[in-house]
Amino acid sequence: MNSILGTILLGCLISTSEGRPNERLKIIGGRNVTIEEYPYQVSIQNNGEHFCGGSIINTKYILTAAHCVCDDTMKENLTVRVGSSYRGRGGLIYKVKHIHGHPKYNFVYYDIAILELSEALKYGDGVKNIALASPDTILEGGTIAKATGWGALGERKPMPDQLQEVDLPIITRESCLAYEWLPENVICAGYKEGSKDTCWADSGGPLVVNDTVVGIVSFGAECGLPKHPGVYTNVAHFRSFIDPIVKNQQ
Repeated sequence: MNSILGTILLGCLISTSEGRPNERLKIIGGRNVTIEEYPYQVSIQNNGEHFCGGSIINTKYILTAAHCVCDDTMKENLTVRVGSSYRGRGGLIYKVKHIHGHPKYNFVYYDIAILELSEALKYGDGVKNIALASPDTILEGGTIAKATGWGALGERKPMPDQLQEVDLPIITRESCLAYEWLPENVICAGYKEGSKDTCWADSGGPLVVNDTVVGIVSFGAECGLPKHPGVYTNVAHFRSFIDPIVKNQQ
């Protein structure tokens, strides 16, 4: 999610006060998993260092958060590691050809972007695309979603080397009361008591229900903070942005 450390790593996140965006980005209270279990997960890297996650839409496009990549000027040092359970080794590295950020992106608003790769991915056991939520998708409160990533294990804790996964319940918008300024087109997910959450360097990664990406890790308060669930960009609300970009690569 958006966090202060993410700000330092990227140079394009803006730190703010408690409970505002850019304060958190890993998986807390999760477990080690392999890329074969989540072959759509990728590591987005800047100068070879992991800083955000993403999801494979098809062989040429990666779905992520706009706050991870800012604008097309970042593409020179941007790469995507696919097919590895580890953020720092294995798999294959692909260069980014173009960054398609949402034209209305502003902090937590319209926090979605698509990376166009310089060459097509080759699918295999650890490299596959995932379906996107349809525009009419409605998520009921209590639905269990899965979040994955290499983000920090907690506030002021390191990132794990191996991919992590955690189950998080969807929270209705009416019940997501921690953020009075909650933007439209987002999803809240997490536990009232905290303990399980996404954190810094999970940003841009997928929130998945029934093998479909429904959310993109976006922002929150401190990692795992009670009564402050994670907030995710609602993919269903942005198909009109996604589809025209990827229509030639179905």
